[in-house]
Parts: sequence; structure tokens; C-alpha cells
Amino acid sequence: SVQRKVAFVQFETDPYCRSLLQDRQGLRTVLSDKPDAHGLVGSVLALVEDDSYLRQILSWPGRPRHVHIVGGSPCQGLSSVGMGRGFDDPKSALVWVVPVIRDIVVSIVPVSVGHLLENVKSMDDADRDAISRIMGSSPQVVDAAEVAACSRPRLFWSSMGHVSVESDPVDADAVLEPGWRPVWELVGGSQ
Repeated sequence: SVQRKVAFVQFETDPYCRSLLQDRQGLRTVLSDKPDAHGLVGSVLALVEDDSYLRQILSWPGRPRHVHIVGGSPCQGLSSVGMGRGFDDPKSALVWVVPVIRDIVVSIVPVSVGHLLENVKSMDDADRDAISRIMGSSPQVVDAAEVAACSRPRLFWSSMGHVSVESDPVDADAVLEPGWRPVWELVGGSQ
């Protein structure tokens, strides 16, 4: 039988999120402690600022056959609901890290590379179209309501094309403690 080896390298800068991910580390999952040029530990920018870290990851024992890059930039700058500064917001520029890493990976080792990029649905058409051009695909809208007790529609650009998401909604009453109600009932909306 074919034995598949999978490794996950996670990048996170938020201290609380890093503490949650620390418990998930093991033989196949590593939380990056590499700082970027500004000293921010866990920044994915460390991969694009100096490709030696990416080269180190790709040289782990066993030649990788496939690399899949999954990520999303902070959405505040791209959200028409939020600040809406588009790519003038420095955090929004993080959206370009996924295609840059993809290009660096294929220049280092001959492997197939896939990607999945997520961001907010309520973005400006020009920003969405720019991301679509660089990612080489149009986005698919997926709402967390398909699998969770909340509505959180997001855009996903994927090298796998549009994928079917099987709806398996969560009954809010089944996950809330007695006496608690979903927030959408308090504000008069639906999930």
C-alpha cells in the first residue's frame, strides 16, 4: 500500500491563537517560530522575505510530491463594510503571499502546488477581480451556515476549481446551553 505522509506548517502571529495552536503541534504539525523582517514571530512573510526558511521546510525527509498553500489575509481593508481601503491597507497586501509562495515553491522543487485563498465576500469588485487574476480562478462563495450555527459568507479562490460543499447545518439549540439563544434572534435577523 502507498503510505502518505502529510505535514502542516502553520503561521500565526496573534499570541492567543498561537497558544491554542501550540497544543496541536506534533510529528506532522509545526507552528512557525520564524520572525519576519520586523521581528513578528509566526509571520508568513518570513517565507517570502528569505526563501531559506521555505527551502528548509521543503528539504524535510522525504521528497514532497504536493504542496498545498492555504491562507487568507485580514479582511478589514478589503471589506466594504469595514474601512474599505482596499490594497492601500498594508494588511490587505498579505493576500499576495499565497501566489508568491506558490511561485517560490515551484522554483525550488518540482512538485504540484495547490492553493486555497479566503477573504471577505463584501469586497470591491475591482479588488475581487485583481485577486482572481493573480490566483488564476474565480472565487466561490461558501457560507459557514452550511456546516455551522452562524452565517459567515466568504470568497474562496482554489486551484481545485469550485468544490461542492455538503450542507450539514448545526442546530443552535443542540450546541447552546439551556436558556441561551442565538445572537441573530436578538437582532431580529436570520442566521
